Amino acid sequence: MRELGNSLYTKKPPSSLLLSNALEAYNLSLLYAPSSSSSLSASAYELALANRSAVYLEMTRHEGADANKQRTLLTFALEDARKAVESPTYPKSQQPKLMQRIEKITSLLRDLEETNQGTNSVRFLISNRKLNINQSINRKPKLIFLDYFYCC
Repeated sequence: MRELGNSLYTKKPPSSLLLSNALEAYNLSLLYAPSSSSSLSASAYELALANRSAVYLEMTRHEGADANKQRTLLTFALEDARKAVESPTYPKSQQPKLMQRIEKITSLLRDLEETNQGTNSVRFLISNRKLNINQSINRKPKLIFLDYFYCC
């Protein structure tokens, strides 16, 4: 399913429908990721999280989502990216790219906070980081299905 999400995400030009379908494919790949302790299956889970964070980030650029929708999508993207990069099974070779995405998301959230007097939850995610991601990774992820046309 992750490969399907990758092919949908990389199609040009990106559209709301393609992004919605890519998000659904990544959600399904997370849902059905093997729960064994092998590093291959674990990294597949984290790769799907990283891919889903990229889709959330791309959705913020599409069709002029308002500030609240952008904040929500960026918060989801940040949470997924952090879970992936902080996992010991995430491929080391891909960590710099994901760290750049985290910096970009954090910067966009700060910009939204300055522009729109952001919510406390955004401030918590950016500055406090009291969430211990390694302890909270669960093999049965909380899936968030967004109907992009409805939401954004």
